[in-house]
Amino acid sequence: MELAKSVLNRETMKKESALQTQTVWEKRLAFTDLKRKFPALNDKIDDELLVDKERPAKRVEAPYVFFDFFLGLAFI
Repeated sequence: MELAKSVLNRETMKKESALQTQTVWEKRLAFTDLKRKFPALNDKIDDELLVDKERPAKRVEAPYVFFDFFLGLAFI
C-alpha cells in the first residue's frame, strides 16, 4: 500500500511540474510577443529569462559489487 501511495505522489508531482513548465512557456511566449510588438523594450538582459537554467543532476556513485556464485560471497 505504501508503494502505491509513493507512486501516486510521484505522478502527482510530475503532473504539477508539467503544468508549471507549460505556464512558464506560455509566459515566455507572451513576453517575446510583447518584445516583438514594442522593439524599444528589447534588452539583452531580458533574453536570459527565456532560457532554462538547469541545475546539474547529482549522481551518487554506487559501489561495484561482485558476487561469486561458486562460493556464494559478495565482494565490494
